[in-house]
Order: sequence, then structure tokens, then C-alpha cells
Amino acid sequence: MPKRTEADINDRLPGNVYFVPDKFWGFRAVGRDDHPGVCLFCFAECNSVMMSKGTGASSKAMNRSENPYLVFPTKKNGLTKETAFDLVPKRFRLHRVLLLEPERKIGELDEADRKAMQDELRRIFQVDRKSTHKLYEKVCKEGE
Repeated sequence: MPKRTEADINDRLPGNVYFVPDKFWGFRAVGRDDHPGVCLFCFAECNSVMMSKGTGASSKAMNRSENPYLVFPTKKNGLTKETAFDLVPKRFRLHRVLLLEPERKIGELDEADRKAMQDELRRIFQVDRKSTHKLYEKVCKEGE
């Protein structure tokens, strides 16, 4: 199997939807072991991935979110119900996300949803589309 390059990983992971263990998100929920998560950006150069946690659109947690993005279930994304993704990203180490594959990968966002979520994060971080490297710098510097 050929070795994956950083560019391959940076292009392949964004938009992937996973069942992410709650301990990765930093909490435990009674009766649940995981929540959906979507990879929004991958920066293999600094071993970092920006993930967004999802929860049921009707949940109380979604109502507390300042920046929810609603995704409807499709065969492609693998979600089973309307899911609100919180656009307050969480930084994950790349190896943690790679550990989720392939068993916990449930699908991929439609391109329109992925781009809309990425654009909203760029807006939140005040980075234009042509300057995603600035987002990279913010994420990677924060992780050091």
C-alpha cells in the first residue's frame, strides 16, 4: 500500500462523518457512548484536525449551541436523524481521527454542507477562503 502524503490526508478527511467516542469529546453521557462528528479541516503538517460535534436536532444541547448547522440524514452521510453540528470546532490530533477509520466512519457530508460549514468556520475565525493557511496557523499555533 503506498504511503499517504500530507496533501492526500488533507484532501481525504474533510467532510467525513464518524461516530466519535464521547471520551474523545471530553465528556460522558449516560446511555450513550458516542456522538457524530464531522471533520471540517485537516492539517496533517501539524498533526491536527478540526472536528465538529453533532447532536440530535431536538436535543437540549443543540439549543445551547451558538452556531448550530443542521444536516439532514442521507445515505451518503450515514446519519439516521436530523443532526445539529456545533460550529465551535474541537481540535483533534490526526492519529485519533485516523484510528476511527474504517470502523467508525459512517459516511461523508454532501459537498454543499461541507463547504457551508467550512465557510462558516472561516467567517468565525475571520479567514477568507483564499487564506485557509491562516486558519492552519491559528489551529497549529494553538496546539503547540
